[in-house]
Amino acid sequence: MNYETILVAHRGPSALITLNRPEKLNAMSHMMKEEMIRALRDLDADDGTRAIVITGAGQKSFTAGADIHEFHGRTPMEQWRMYEHGTLYDAVDRSTKPVIAMINGYCFGGGLELAAREFDCGGGFLYHVLVLLSLQPAKLLSAGA
Repeated sequence: MNYETILVAHRGPSALITLNRPEKLNAMSHMMKEEMIRALRDLDADDGTRAIVITGAGQKSFTAGADIHEFHGRTPMEQWRMYEHGTLYDAVDRSTKPVIAMINGYCFGGGLELAAREFDCGGGFLYHVLVLLSLQPAKLLSAGA
């Protein structure tokens, strides 16, 4: 599947989702969140994927959080209603596979929420999203993660 704001790569049993807006410090636009939801759903359904790693493009930022430029012109109620149909965080919560936030720079706002999610991985086992600080995606994935 092709995306405009994220990259998805498979490395053995791991899948790497890269937030790909480095010029905006990987700020999460509405489009990026929708693409992430789709990618997480597709990777969760893929029997060949055993773990999902999320990281940011570039050397400066995992994510600066929400793209607040998109808030311009919206009322607080309009902004609130955007979250009525499910969110990126709900998609992480629904994943049956471990989701690893590989933080490689600034991590603010909704990025912190993304990195700190908890989810029930079936069978009553509670997992925490793993947070790996200052690791390079290629090094982690080549190490057999």
